[in-house]
Amino acid sequence: MLSLLLVSLPEALLVTMLGFQLAGLGITSHHLIKTGMIQTASSYFIRLAPIPFGLHSLVQIVIYIFILRLVGMVIFNGCHLLPNLIPGRRR
Repeated sequence: MLSLLLVSLPEALLVTMLGFQLAGLGITSHHLIKTGMIQTASSYFIRLAPIPFGLHSLVQIVIYIFILRLVGMVIFNGCHLLPNLIPGRRR
């Protein structure tokens, strides 16, 4: 349980913050903590499941997208995210 609080939760928070920064989107601390806690819990249960190594990463990605949709912060629109992924281009 201690490893969840000291390792998994900060990892989920950092990954979420990095993703939002790279996409050029803002995130409130309330949404960040909520997303991090849900991601930590789902990650814990996925790691306990008898899923082959490598497949659990794909499952976590799908669940992470679902979490972001559930929290309601992100509307996935490829046209919005694509310009942010092109190096050297600023809006």
